[in-house]
Amino acid sequence: MFSHEDLPIAILQPKWITSISFQLSVFATIGIIIWGTISPYFEKKLNPLTEVFFESWVVFLVTAPVSIWYFKSISVMSPISTALVSWLIVPLMVAGFAISVLHIVVPPFATLIAIPTQMGLQFVIYIIQFTSHLPFGYIVF
Repeated sequence: MFSHEDLPIAILQPKWITSISFQLSVFATIGIIIWGTISPYFEKKLNPLTEVFFESWVVFLVTAPVSIWYFKSISVMSPISTALVSWLIVPLMVAGFAISVLHIVVPPFATLIAIPTQMGLQFVIYIIQFTSHLPFGYIVF
């Protein structure tokens, strides 16, 4: 099951199909599509945090076979860390783009945006490192 972006990549660069990052990306996208398909069937509308948490678990379950195949382990904490930091990803990407453009036009404004952006990135890194070091955080096969 390829998305409209994955099929051209597979045709133009077939060796990328064997790339772990490509496979994880495709499977994660499939997980998001699955969640988008099943989430409307919930009787009650989920609050945003709960929705992100469930979506993270669906993506985890879909990408788990790739992780087990290549790494012989899975991170049980990844859905939790994803739910904790996913709300920051889009703002950080927008801020990164703004920093790039402003650095060319008005460098001091880029610095003003870069400081809180770096704090957001440090938070993401902290959460990922913290959850990855928990003793029950992953299962080895």
